Amino acid sequence: MAHQDSSAQREESTTLIRTKLNRPRLGGDLVPRPRLLTQLECNPQRKLTLVSAPAGYGKTTLLVQWLRDCSHPSAGWLSLDEGDSHPAVFLSYFIAAVRTAFPDACPATEMLLHAPQPPPLDHLATVLINELTKFPETLILILDDFQYIRDLSVHGLLNRILRYLPDQVHLVIATRT
Repeated sequence: MAHQDSSAQREESTTLIRTKLNRPRLGGDLVPRPRLLTQLECNPQRKLTLVSAPAGYGKTTLLVQWLRDCSHPSAGWLSLDEGDSHPAVFLSYFIAAVRTAFPDACPATEMLLHAPQPPPLDHLATVLINELTKFPETLILILDDFQYIRDLSVHGLLNRILRYLPDQVHLVIATRT
C-alpha cells in the first residue's frame, strides 16, 4: 500500500498544467518597442538572454511579440509559478516546453526523472544536455516569471545546463529580479 501512495504522489507531482506551455496572447494595444526587439535578435554565440524589469513593465509582452516576429520558428514557452520551484517539477516542465517544439525530445531524461529512485541532479543535467544536442535546428526556450524559482538546487541545475548548453539552444529568462 505504501508503494502505491508513493507512486501516486510522484504522479501527482509531475502532472503538468498544459496552459503554462502556451505563449500568452498579444493584445491589440501594443506599444512599439523596436529598440528592445532589435536587442533580442538571436545571436548564435549567446546562450542566454536575461530580461529583467519590475512587474508591469511588459517583459512577457515583449517576448511574445519577439517570438511572433523572430525568424526562428522553433520555440518553447514556460510560464513559471511558485509550484515549479522543485527540481523534478521544474525539469518536467522544462522538458514539456522543449517538446512543444520537438515532440520526441528528451526521452532519456524524462525516463530517469520518473524512475523510482531518480539519479542526482548533475547526472540528470548531463543527460538532458546531451539530448539537447540532437535538435536539427535552433530552439528558443523562454522561461517566464523565473523569480518564482527559489530552490537553490534548481538554480544550480540551470547553471549546469547553461554552462554546457548546445549552440542550437538559446535560453531566455524573464524575471522581476
